Amino acid sequence: MTRKDYLLISKAIASCFDDLDSGNYSLDTEQTELAYNSVLHVARRLADRLSEENPRFDYKRFLTASTITLTQKHRSEIAKQLA
Repeated sequence: MTRKDYLLISKAIASCFDDLDSGNYSLDTEQTELAYNSVLHVARRLADRLSEENPRFDYKRFLTASTITLTQKHRSEIAKQLA
């Protein structure tokens, strides 16, 4: 895979977070939190697999690009986990 492919995937993941933030879904707080965590879980599993395939794959950079649209609260939680 190329950098272009990784960027495409990270943008798709980021758009999932955008969709959740749009308010177009009738989710309560607990459901929204579960949805965020589910998308993040998928992003991490993808990053795990991509890094297995390519030793030069930048796991942290991929997750940062995938979660760039998250609220500050969620970004802070992810940054703590990546540290």
